[in-house]
Amino acid sequence: MRRWNASLILLLVLVFDSGPTMGASGETDPASQLLRLSEAIRKAMPEARYEAEQVVYSFTGDKTVATRFRVKYAYPYRKRECIEGPEKNRVVILEDGKFHWSYFPARKVVVKEPLREGDSPFPLCPTLDVKFLLQNYRVQILGPVPVDGMQCRVVSFVPRLRDRPRREWWLEDKWNVPIRVSVSTSDGRPAYRTELQKIRWNVKFKPEAFALKVPRDTRLCEVREQEHLSIDEARRLLKRPVVLPGMIPAGYRLRDVVLRAEGPRQCLQMVYTDGLSSFSFFQEWARPGMAASLAGTRAPVEGAPSVAMTRRHGLMNVATLPGPDRRTVLVGDLSQERLSEMAESIREAIRKSLGKSLEKSFRLNPSSP
Repeated sequence: MRRWNASLILLLVLVFDSGPTMGASGETDPASQLLRLSEAIRKAMPEARYEAEQVVYSFTGDKTVATRFRVKYAYPYRKRECIEGPEKNRVVILEDGKFHWSYFPARKVVVKEPLREGDSPFPLCPTLDVKFLLQNYRVQILGPVPVDGMQCRVVSFVPRLRDRPRREWWLEDKWNVPIRVSVSTSDGRPAYRTELQKIRWNVKFKPEAFALKVPRDTRLCEVREQEHLSIDEARRLLKRPVVLPGMIPAGYRLRDVVLRAEGPRQCLQMVYTDGLSSFSFFQEWARPGMAASLAGTRAPVEGAPSVAMTRRHGLMNVATLPGPDRRTVLVGDLSQERLSEMAESIREAIRKSLGKSLEKSFRLNPSSP
């Protein structure tokens, strides 16, 4: 999850061609099939053009929240406009191939962020490391089956470990577009579902269809990012220690280190993935040098964050560690139990880091009160 608002939820899309079905027969090598799927996706990206209504369902406990969007897609543009619900919650999201623009009319704010590959409706995650993906998931493909006058294939990813969600895609056979996406929690409960309805294919859009029109008094907030950093580069840019989780769930590895900045605010994001599921570890500082203010105290434990507060938002679980010098947040589609374990390991790592920093300060300044 890359963003703090609802648009953080990331989707991975796969497409399957009209060749033999992979399943109980095992007639086709899974890795070869996934590579063919990714190649089909690359070909579909610049060719598909459509307009539709999208309904997104988020399930939390007994509560179901449905949000409806109007969607337009013509490579490299994608525009999603919330068309129902409270005015204060509505948003218009535009992707132009380079940037991700989020316009909040009620707040008169536009947030501009660099566009990442994962924001595309045609993600290519399986091409990165198919072997790694298959170590963590079993792939099941059924179909084609008729859906609302279209032919679709149902592609399911079943996790080998039960601490992460299962995903299922209903994929339109010609244009490789996900008509339905369903995600269930590690214990089998529905967590997230999206559907495309009233689809119009091969739409000839006018140039203004992908314009983002806002009032003159709208404020622009620009988020700058530096991606693909090493841990040492992040330490050098931040000029402060970088804390790593002491416990990583089985099957996950570090995919990216990103430094995000908005004005004086700095946020370091570490993205971990198992090839399909992912979680992010954020550390945010209100202003540079804030952690150094702890150097005058003799109580290292006072600088450590308190016990993590956890909550669930549909598919995503969130664990927050409040602290005097930083805000630490874990966001991901892992089970709440695994997320809490990681949060505790991070809390302990931060406590040790602060203790070492203060110990070094006292050695340099032995006369400090």
